[in-house]
Amino acid sequence: MKAFFLFLAVAWGSNLSAQSGSVVIKGNLGFLKTGDSVILQVYQSPLFNRESDIIKIVKKVHKGSFSLNVPISEPFRYVSLLLPYTGDNKDGSKNLYDFLIEKGDNMRYSTKNPNEFSGKGSKKWLIQKRLSAIDNHFQNGNKGFDGIINQFKAIDSGLVMKLNLLSKHKRDLNNNATKLFIADNFAHSWLLKALILRNSRADKRDIAGVLSNYKDMTAGKYFTAQDSLSVLPGSVSFCEGVIAKYRLDSCFRKNELFSVSRCYTALKRCYSGLLREKLLTTLLYNCRNNPEDISDCLSDAAGLIRVPVLKAVLESLQMAGFKDTEVYKFALSDTSGKKVFLSDFKGKIVLLDFWFTGCSACTQLSGKLRKIEPEIDLKNVVLISINIDKDKNNWIGSVRSGQYTSPHGINLNTGVLGNKHPLITHYLITAYPTLLIFNKEGKRMRNPQDPLADDGKDLISLLN
Repeated sequence: MKAFFLFLAVAWGSNLSAQSGSVVIKGNLGFLKTGDSVILQVYQSPLFNRESDIIKIVKKVHKGSFSLNVPISEPFRYVSLLLPYTGDNKDGSKNLYDFLIEKGDNMRYSTKNPNEFSGKGSKKWLIQKRLSAIDNHFQNGNKGFDGIINQFKAIDSGLVMKLNLLSKHKRDLNNNATKLFIADNFAHSWLLKALILRNSRADKRDIAGVLSNYKDMTAGKYFTAQDSLSVLPGSVSFCEGVIAKYRLDSCFRKNELFSVSRCYTALKRCYSGLLREKLLTTLLYNCRNNPEDISDCLSDAAGLIRVPVLKAVLESLQMAGFKDTEVYKFALSDTSGKKVFLSDFKGKIVLLDFWFTGCSACTQLSGKLRKIEPEIDLKNVVLISINIDKDKNNWIGSVRSGQYTSPHGINLNTGVLGNKHPLITHYLITAYPTLLIFNKEGKRMRNPQDPLADDGKDLISLLN
């Protein structure tokens, strides 16, 4: 088994010896116009994909048609097809998210076809479309505390229907595709349940009481031990789902706060092989901006992770730095075009607030920051608002609106580089708003608790 794992690690981690192939995706959609652009997002590796790792293939439409050729070196990949929000796609319902492709596929997506998809490999897409339709039907459960278990049961009913559909079409899929779809859909159910609980306004003790009488569906019988080495690590969402399941069972059921280190220890103990490597990497990457210090977990993971793709993610986390690391030195322009240097604020506590125009969560956070400003010693604290809009006029208009920033703050912008600016990529910022704090010595402090969740108390404590 050990030799088999080593072989898989090399196969997943390197494409040098993999046989290259391609996938052809053609479209003939009546609502597309000549000159429209379609975007195919290709996840480079089945093991891990950060936003910066996603390849975007853009094609112009001619007379309602387009053709995309996707080079592929692994047995399968996930892709998302993004179409203009016009005509029959005004609501985005014709877009395809996280659809599976395999070497040799030659598919056509056409609104003239009653089934929409045809050609070699198209049965996968037909089945995924039907799985999505089941999701859409069952996601409108009851709201509020009284509806939690009802919503859970609705999700479970949908999952049973999806498993039955996959069983019915077993002959239309190879074994790996079937298991990937099962893994993805179990993960989807766990993620939905965790989201329902996180958004519930009910008392956490009451939630724990209700969950004590709820029995969740188990996925174990659908997979073998070997699947954790070969199939499950390639699922687009299984690892996120497992972490959500941990939150459900170890936090919400027990009325305990989530701890990255405890979750890390549990995953490390309960899983092995390639799946464990991906789970630990996913956990640390997704929790990189949590208030908890994860440097010890990172150090431990560095001794466990062997697959190059995952090792590279860990190295990027270590480069980004956590508590007590030096601040990344930058120089950005303010609204007048003047360069502002980080060194200008030596000896001050610095709060960096990253945002973009149109971000509703950014406006909510800005409102909260303005409310807590009177409780902050602004003589010793510098508030720096960093915007990633590429359009300067758009950014300046947003600053003047007063929705995103404070009159006491310094407004800077990353220019034409937008979210590709070295400052953004260095700190692995992929979600907005994001807050980072540095002390008077220029060392990074721990991340604050969400000010919207605790009324800014933790942030005030850190800044003062």
